[in-house]
Amino acid sequence: MALSSNSSSGASALIHSPEPLVIAHRGFSGNAPENTLPAFQLALDQGAPLIELDYHHSADGIPVVIHDSTLKRTTDIATAWAREDGKVGDYPLVRLRELDAGSWFDQEFAGTKLPTLEEAIRLIQTGSTTLIERKAGDAGTLIDLLRRMDCMDQVVVQSFDWDFIRDCRALDADLVLGALGPPSRWQGRTLEAAEKTLNREFVDFLATLNVQLVVWN
Repeated sequence: MALSSNSSSGASALIHSPEPLVIAHRGFSGNAPENTLPAFQLALDQGAPLIELDYHHSADGIPVVIHDSTLKRTTDIATAWAREDGKVGDYPLVRLRELDAGSWFDQEFAGTKLPTLEEAIRLIQTGSTTLIERKAGDAGTLIDLLRRMDCMDQVVVQSFDWDFIRDCRALDADLVLGALGPPSRWQGRTLEAAEKTLNREFVDFLATLNVQLVVWN
């Protein structure tokens, strides 16, 4: 991930710290259902300085926290709606709220609902920093939400879609942005899977952009 920021406070100060960056991936997803409020609360309880989540848009344009574009893996759509699967973006928020997003992990979490992005950010920001990974949705909706919540300089936004990252930067000059990749297209050509790995050429290219490189495993 290549991180870019023109700010020197809040989330920017965190990612530029010389200390190792500990990130709770989808919350404390080893002990609670991923991308749910219980998982984020457990990550807060453990003192995670950065808590990552993913979001898609519902059919009515509400950012909803979930990793997959479909509902099968992390909800009870098969039993609740007698459907093998369904896309997040095909249903309005009120319908998505009917689903159980916890019992697939453990019955202890039965009844857990899919959180909206706003709900997740409000919880995480009580004691940590939110790392927002956009899976689907336009930049304008996200920027408007962050401005309304007055947390623009307190979160990090990342995506594999570099056009989305560019759109976010055009809307706000100081937001901390992470470009995941390398991109599938670079210098006008499509990259093969074997080329989408870290190499000297790509690292040198990032240095010319004055961005911070973060490697995860």
